[in-house]
Amino acid sequence: MKNKLVNTQNVKLFLAGILELERRGAREANMLMVVGDAGYGKTITVRRWADMSDAIYLKGRPKLSPNQVMEDLIWELGEKPKHTIGRMEKQARRLLMASQQPIVLDEAHFYLTDKASPLEMIRAVTETSENAVILVSTEEIQTTIRHFPPLWSRVIPTVVRMNPASLEDVSLFCSDLCEVTVADDLVREIYHHTEGRYRVIKNAVAIVEQFARRNRLERVTTADMVGEVIAHDWRDRSPLKVRKAKSRAKPRAGSV
Repeated sequence: MKNKLVNTQNVKLFLAGILELERRGAREANMLMVVGDAGYGKTITVRRWADMSDAIYLKGRPKLSPNQVMEDLIWELGEKPKHTIGRMEKQARRLLMASQQPIVLDEAHFYLTDKASPLEMIRAVTETSENAVILVSTEEIQTTIRHFPPLWSRVIPTVVRMNPASLEDVSLFCSDLCEVTVADDLVREIYHHTEGRYRVIKNAVAIVEQFARRNRLERVTTADMVGEVIAHDWRDRSPLKVRKAKSRAKPRAGSV
């Protein structure tokens, strides 16, 4: 399967949000929010963009402390962290000023624990260099961050909301990622079973490609894969199988 960023509707929304962030008037407002339910492509999109843009990608975790934030950041910036928080803060400021790299904070709600001290640390070290900071989480982060005015004032008005994949998005995934041709009827079957969840769609594309290789097929249709597991339900991991295509009723004699 090919390794590339598919230009889905969510990707277009995200790139438009990045453009808004770059065009912001108040330079200190350097934070962009990317929100949406699990499986709607937040991590896939921002991780791939981070790789393409040489951005720093950090992922939050429970009980994250300011010290750990600084250590994670400085390691990603290519140096060994100093031994005290004060020295690490100066070190991070220097490195960020030099690199001007954007910072992606995935699972960003973990940066708002302990009175938002982890995110406050990110704010402190980027207030001079004004590096872009992309916060990736669920919708609830907007309510939480409002309790911290110094942080909320640095979030630009544009919020990127990731939506379920459309049928067109699924078709793009199949054509851009799969090494074989996926017939339109099978694209619709993938769309039906995956409920617009990008992670599940990507797995389904991989399954189709593996099936094609096993059976030496250049093009795969619904008829080829009837009864094959195409995906797993994201709620209970139950298998979802390709259904037999419904045949169209023949027109009656004499009908127009």
